[in-house]
Amino acid sequence: MALNFNDVANKKLEDIEEVPLQPVGTYRLSIPKLPTINETENWDIVNFNCRIMEALDDVDPSDYKGDLVGSFLQKSFLFNKNDEAAFIATENQLRNFLENHLKCAEPTDSIKEAMNKAVGQEFLGVCAWRADNRPGNEGKFQAGVSRTAPLD
Repeated sequence: MALNFNDVANKKLEDIEEVPLQPVGTYRLSIPKLPTINETENWDIVNFNCRIMEALDDVDPSDYKGDLVGSFLQKSFLFNKNDEAAFIATENQLRNFLENHLKCAEPTDSIKEAMNKAVGQEFLGVCAWRADNRPGNEGKFQAGVSRTAPLD
């Protein structure tokens, strides 16, 4: 397949393949920049873009079209604005990620300070596939980080 735009400019849209998903399994990941924060009516979502540094032994890269190392997965924390208990649970998940998995924060840091310290940190993350529930994407999947752990 051609890997430059001039060679594919006449391709029909219906012939474009789906984006390949990173294989499920465990990766060594790094956080190259600050997370994004998206707000909706019911949710505040903190998204960490995580660069794959290494695929571990439980990853089968044979079906992936491209370089796994350097590609990105997302770790998201969804804060439910309508459920106080769920909101507090997500606060604790984010705290655990920052303090215990990235090991970049102290209990006296604010969440904002801890997220700033996350840049450049590495951790282990499990890639999982989940259904893409966005309108127009029925039957499609997304790859993302489902579980995390410290490197050591």
